[in-house]
Amino acid sequence: TQTGEIISGSLELVGTGGYTLNDGTNNVATLAAAPAAGAVNYADANAVNITTAGVTSGITLNNAAFTLSTVAGNLTVTDAVSTGTGAIDIDVTGTIAVNNTLDTTSGGITIDSSGLATIAAAGDITTTTGNVSFGAALAGTAASAGDITTATGAVRFYRALDLTGAVVIDTTNGGGSPAGDDIRFDGAITIGGAANLNLDAGSA
Repeated sequence: TQTGEIISGSLELVGTGGYTLNDGTNNVATLAAAPAAGAVNYADANAVNITTAGVTSGITLNNAAFTLSTVAGNLTVTDAVSTGTGAIDIDVTGTIAVNNTLDTTSGGITIDSSGLATIAAAGDITTTTGNVSFGAALAGTAASAGDITTATGAVRFYRALDLTGAVVIDTTNGGGSPAGDDIRFDGAITIGGAANLNLDAGSA
């Protein structure tokens, strides 16, 4: 927990326990975390890059949730985020650039932004029974070249989606969970250039 703001070029969160650093006046440029146990809840006033800080790269949690929000700043995911069974919840007043993987075994993955959320080809999103959603709380649209894979977790885009590459959205885990779950698009889908979309929602 914290009683005062954190202002630093980089912030590395390690040690034995979790972190609740939800003061919206925090201001760091780069963030990385790999505590032995516990969740990480971090808020920042401005832009944040999940990358290398100290000797730690990205976010690695031991079956615990990762929550990140910004008051007025963009998020870049340069290095991977992995949380075991923990959920991933990203809520950004700005844009999001997911340039590396987001992975949880059974937690949900929620991505909300006021601006464009861009998923690169290297930014694949994976969970098992957790649901994946974009734009449930904020009005930012999505542009994706990355795949989304679940094993009976639903996938929902609440806003418009622009496809910028060959995208696979699969809720059957490559056929390993044939029942699958819903894939839902509430907004328009734009398929540009050489982009294409492959959907497998299973038999449920």
